Amino acid sequence: AMFVAAVFNEEESAVARYNKSVPEGRRVRQGDYIIAIDGQSKLSDMRRLAESDSFEIVFRRPRLLPVTLEKQGGSVGLGIKYDNQGTSLTITTVQESGAAARASVKMAPGDRIVAVN
Repeated sequence: AMFVAAVFNEEESAVARYNKSVPEGRRVRQGDYIIAIDGQSKLSDMRRLAESDSFEIVFRRPRLLPVTLEKQGGSVGLGIKYDNQGTSLTITTVQESGAAARASVKMAPGDRIVAVN
């Protein structure tokens, strides 16, 4: 998935025209994820298709859930990956014995961590 880092509302942009034509809850906004372009979900294919004149985009809007972890002397119990240019960490594994497995909110591979206090 591609993260929407910013939305520029230049009058002539396709996103600005789309956003003006739909209710507020369906508008593209910062923080959304592009899941597929013309049915393709591989990043290399999505980038190539985005250069064409017309395409269909599938977005996913994240749900933000605050989670408190109590390590209790153990580990957090998360496998994570990151990208030097990314804005979040992606959870790759949740260990059964870690604090994440005991949290009140169930975490799963593919979930993203967007802030840590």
